[in-house]
Amino acid sequence: MKRILISALVAISAFFSSMSYASFWSDLWFNPNESGWGINIAHQETVLFATLFVYGADNRPTWFVASSMTPVGNSYVGDLLQTSGPAYFNNFNPAGVGFRVVGRITFTPRNEGEATIVYSVDGISITKNIQRQTFRAPLLINTWTGNYRQRTTNCSAGVAGGNGNYNDPVALNVMNDSATTSVVSGTLTFTANTVCTFSGTRNNAGKIFNILGTYSCPGGGGGQMDIFNGQYLETAISVRMQLTNNANRCTTDGYFAGTTSAAP
Repeated sequence: MKRILISALVAISAFFSSMSYASFWSDLWFNPNESGWGINIAHQETVLFATLFVYGADNRPTWFVASSMTPVGNSYVGDLLQTSGPAYFNNFNPAGVGFRVVGRITFTPRNEGEATIVYSVDGISITKNIQRQTFRAPLLINTWTGNYRQRTTNCSAGVAGGNGNYNDPVALNVMNDSATTSVVSGTLTFTANTVCTFSGTRNNAGKIFNILGTYSCPGGGGGQMDIFNGQYLETAISVRMQLTNNANRCTTDGYFAGTTSAAP
């Protein structure tokens, strides 16, 4: 019971813990000060497939593709290609598709929502600071049931069920969320029917959402709740959450994955 109170809301923070290989970079990215161009990234396993939609020397739309960007240190690196092929209004002939290597491209994440790209086209080098583009923020209202894998550290001496690794069934019920406000609130229910409440401010970065707030549990447990790199689908949610308990100094860090059978 004490352990459940300690770990109350540690279920919603960043989908993975380390910076680049432990995260998913699939999203639409852009520079908000340079609207009109961008980069789409599809991330599968450890490979990124990127398409850039930019403007050429003639100021007309053009695009490049990097179909196999692989990890190098904290970056992803690959050849940048320019392709050509049959006109869209003609019958498609695969034999008419061609490409040439115009340079190299490097994608380096700075955090979960921001990155730098460096690429070259025929000897011209370009560096851009980019961020995930949010064009439709998810509404999280629903009851999500699943498992919460967590690690608790830094507990004061004598705290029962304190430091250690745990895996608990959890129900996350988001009761308040809106497209017109950033305030999110709801409850977490653990195995022993311990119901904790939370409230925080949600920020979105493309497909990623973060929540910073506080939580409170029966018996006096409560403190700071930080949620990072939450990822949402219509019937599934994956998040990492860090919780600091003001009463016993316990810090809990863990991952929650849940599903719902109800339509969002």
